Formats: sequence, structure tokens, C-alpha cells
Amino acid sequence: MSNRVVKYSRILRALGIVIAMFTVLPGNWGNPAALANSPSAMTFCYQDKELFPNYMGEQNTKIANKPGINIELVDQIALNLNLNVQYVRYSWNRCLALLKASRVDSLIASYNEDRAEYAVYPVTGNGLDIEKRINTLGYYMYHTAGSPVWNGEGLIDTTTMVAAPLGYSVVKILRDLGINVVETSSPEDTLKLLLHKRVDAIAVPGTTADALIRADITKYSDIKKDPIPITQRDYFIVFSRKFSDLNPVLTKAIWQQTSSVRTTYRQQLIDKYYNP
Repeated sequence: MSNRVVKYSRILRALGIVIAMFTVLPGNWGNPAALANSPSAMTFCYQDKELFPNYMGEQNTKIANKPGINIELVDQIALNLNLNVQYVRYSWNRCLALLKASRVDSLIASYNEDRAEYAVYPVTGNGLDIEKRINTLGYYMYHTAGSPVWNGEGLIDTTTMVAAPLGYSVVKILRDLGINVVETSSPEDTLKLLLHKRVDAIAVPGTTADALIRADITKYSDIKKDPIPITQRDYFIVFSRKFSDLNPVLTKAIWQQTSSVRTTYRQQLIDKYYNP
């Protein structure tokens, strides 16, 4: 074989490799060259307690049927990007610890300064990019008293003992106000403490507590919800620093997808879960 034939053969082989690389790239993430080495999988951690309607089931694996609104949104993002998401479920505090240690890649969380030391949030020049949020959640005060315990700025009676789920952002908010907070393992456990009069009030996500109360209205008939939220929190898909550093283009692509998927699908999913 002549040198010229060998030369052309090598050129064609190299060209074929390049074409193959572009053919198998997962999804339209932007610059193909920048994403050629991106991972095909991402590990996502979420709670093993049901938090209706965002996370469903009380187990350590994702349930197949109606796994929760947040999980279905992540599934849609993964489908759009041809990304394989491996779901793992642990307690909330363990998910945070695993993210900090880069043993999982991602989870959904609201912003606080402590988490921002190890979790990567979407930001703009002015701070958090709220357009990249996956949802917004309100925390409310529930109690058995005859009148409201929360006035929108603080407790009406400062001696009120409040329970809240361990590691939730509302705990810091209340403690910064000087409120005595007892932490529990889940929103359901806070309701149990309130039902047995171990605390005077509980601070929990409104959608979750409302669903628990509605599921057993006789049991929780004496529990009342104050109309003014304690806080409204935006929630984001966040990443470990290691994952974000290794995959900056993919990280941004997921946030971009989060914005469009939320606006396109979230209301449909709310209707699905609230009107089965």
C-alpha cells in the first residue's frame, strides 16, 4: 500500500471517530466538544420520608408509580438531556452529609449560608438565580390553640414551644428569632408531638402537613393552620462542588432545563397529584 493511500486511510478513520463522537453525545447540552467527556449518570439523593406531593413513599428506593412532583421533574430533565439519574434515599441530614462529602452528586434544597459552603447553587450577578428554582414552598405554623400563634413576624406568645423537622431551613429562621425549637425526624413526627401536647406548635411545609391532616382528618381534627406563612422558600437542584467543578457545562444545562421544565410541567403534575 502506498504512503498516499495509508495517509488517506488514516484521515478517513480519524474523521469517522469524530463523527461517531458527535453522534453519541447525550442530548443538546451546548458545545459538543466541552461535553464529550461529561458523565452519563448522576446520583441524586432525596428523603426516605414521604413529603407530599414532592416525594412519595417511605422507602430507600424511588417508587415506580407517582414518585413525587420533584422526582418527575428531575426525570423529565434527565430525559431531555439523555442523562441517567441514579436515585438514592436517606434521611435529609444524611443526604446533606453525603453531598458535602461528594458521595452523591445532587439534591434539592433551599438556600442557606451553611449549605452554600459545600453545595453549588445557580447564581447571577445579583445573587441566587430564582428563575432556576424547581419549586417554591411555604412553611406554616400549626397548633391546637383557639387563636393564631404566629403574627407574620414572630410568635404572639414567646414562650410557645415549637417543633420542626431536623435540618430544615425553617429551624434556623425560628432560632434566629430566639424561638425554642425541638427538632424531629420528619413532618409526621412533628404532628405526633403536637397531637400528644408535647409541643405547642409545629413549623412545617404547608403542602406536606395539609396532606397528612387531610389523609386522617378525624385524628387531626383539632389542629389549625395559621394563614400567614413563616417563610416562603425557593428550592433548587444543587450539586456537590466536586461534580460541579468536573462538569460545569452539564451543571448549567441542568439548571437551564429546570427553568423550562418547571414552567411547562409543574402545574400539570400538581393537578395529577391533587386530583387523581
